Amino acid sequence: MHAITPYFDKYLSHTNNKLDKLKIFLQSHLASASRNKKKTMVRAWFMNNDSAVDQREEHHLDPPKYVSLEELQHLTGVEYFNLNVDTYATDGVLEKIKKARGYTFEDELVCSKECLPNYEEKLKIFYTEHLHTDEEIRFCVEGSGYFDVRDKND
Repeated sequence: MHAITPYFDKYLSHTNNKLDKLKIFLQSHLASASRNKKKTMVRAWFMNNDSAVDQREEHHLDPPKYVSLEELQHLTGVEYFNLNVDTYATDGVLEKIKKARGYTFEDELVCSKECLPNYEEKLKIFYTEHLHTDEEIRFCVEGSGYFDVRDKND
């Protein structure tokens, strides 16, 4: 998976007063197009808290409880921008977002066993809850990834 920054893990309060995670699934248009299927590029849902299950699994509640992009923004402050993976380097859309939001730094992460030293160890670090104090953006240009976020008031 190529992404601007790595996987991160935070918690979101659920309506039944127990802590559940809200998982955001990002998939690049390139990955979707290569399968010749029309797929939703971003999906979000409340997660179960079963930490014994592999962090790369979906961790759905039973039954699953999905969240719309509008609900996601309302609950967490997370916004969705649709970028074309084939033209983002030249079409100016990403640059416009970065300028409007004051982003001055970017990096690229290739998250694979072949490219990331200590891959399994890094996955555990990515999955461990940590705080990002500055606003950040993730752009998945190849493959897919999960991001778990907290309620914007937490």
